[in-house]
Amino acid sequence: MSNEFENQPPAVETPAKRSAQRSRAKVWIGGLVLIWGITWLVASVSVPMVLNRILPKVAALAKSQGIELTGFQFESLRVSPLLNGVHVRQLRTSFDLRPNDERNMNSQVEAARMSALLTHPLSMRGTLNIQGLEVRFDESDLPAKIPFDRFTNGEISLPNLSLLHPQAAIREVLEGLETLFSENATESNFDFAGDVKVVVNETTQIARMYTERNGEQSRLRFKRADIKSIADKMNLVLAPEQIDIVSLYPLRVPAIILITEQARELSQQYEPTDIWRKDAHRHVTWSFLLTKLFGAEFAQIVTDANEMKDGNTDDERAMDFHNNAIGRRLALEGVTEKELAIRIQSESDIIRHPAEVQKLLPGQLLN
Repeated sequence: MSNEFENQPPAVETPAKRSAQRSRAKVWIGGLVLIWGITWLVASVSVPMVLNRILPKVAALAKSQGIELTGFQFESLRVSPLLNGVHVRQLRTSFDLRPNDERNMNSQVEAARMSALLTHPLSMRGTLNIQGLEVRFDESDLPAKIPFDRFTNGEISLPNLSLLHPQAAIREVLEGLETLFSENATESNFDFAGDVKVVVNETTQIARMYTERNGEQSRLRFKRADIKSIADKMNLVLAPEQIDIVSLYPLRVPAIILITEQARELSQQYEPTDIWRKDAHRHVTWSFLLTKLFGAEFAQIVTDANEMKDGNTDDERAMDFHNNAIGRRLALEGVTEKELAIRIQSESDIIRHPAEVQKLLPGQLLN
């Protein structure tokens, strides 16, 4: 028995049917475009309103952290066509890190572009990106541990922030930045880069500071080439190992360079003719001043790295290690800077010529 359906002719798709299908598709697409357009329009209108409501809360939160903010301005605010981000151009605000003093709010923050992008829709978390950042500190606001009064050409990327809870996100940002710049290490996943002006003895150099991820922590550092350029301008010879160490402590660079130059000048002042006595005086002074300012452990790291330079004999290197140790000891004993020159002149343990190294008894040579 034959199947009656087998004998039926195939359905023919007529032009009228194709036209109806295209019309329905256009209606669906038009509807989707309309919905998207309305949503984008509503978002574009509402986001600035939301931002204006959030800014006073941001200012209040910052004030609870000891930062007064005022005069928020921005040139334009745009919602991403994909509805997954907000882009702000030319954001400006003034700030004061010491709100109780009598100085006006002369410190400024400017950002050419700031974007908040939704990267995890389910958890409503995203990334904050800032480009063209400039921070200018008034002298009354400059934090004690930050030797630079301006950051320029800055870039910041802060991933995995809660976009549903902007106050918590801002608190996380403020705490992370404070930890990064006070301790030079933070467990927050910060990406920061900016140019700073390093001025030592009227010598100026622009250096690039940036964060480097090390395990679970981010820390600040300088480009090695910038450290070498600063040293070259001041006629300071730094070993590669020393450049590596100094570049890891960008907030200490001006002080380290200044101390290095100060030790050189003092040794020339007190020992102008004898090359080896001058060398001894310089090493003791250098190690002493580093210890006074940064502690014995850091002073030893920096001075030990200096002894890696080529050209020294074993006795010359031993002499330098020993005199560096004498400088740390004098600092830990509480000797003052005013007393130092006299102590160096009278200290019998100081090695003043490489030939003296071989005359020391076992245990007398320090390192």
